Amino acid sequence: MPNAITVVIPTHNRRDTMLLALGSVLDQTRRPAQVLVIADGCSDGTADAVQAVGDPRVEVLDLPKGPGYGYGHRNVALRRARGDVVAWLADDDLY
Repeated sequence: MPNAITVVIPTHNRRDTMLLALGSVLDQTRRPAQVLVIADGCSDGTADAVQAVGDPRVEVLDLPKGPGYGYGHRNVALRRARGDVVAWLADDDLY
């Protein structure tokens, strides 16, 4: 059996491109077991938009703005990851 995949998408106020990235993950034929969106101090409705997707595999980590690019929040995501494999996706890339 293939490994379960967790995809992590860190973002900061890039709701529209992040939703495209998230959609590209969910449209894969080999679907991830879990998708974690790190909302790094987002004030543009990112958390609400992710929750509105309504997919039980998708979870938003709505965190206060971290220093720099919020790298510390990635450790939070790693601790929550349930997959055997963790894949990282930028909020402006397609999977």
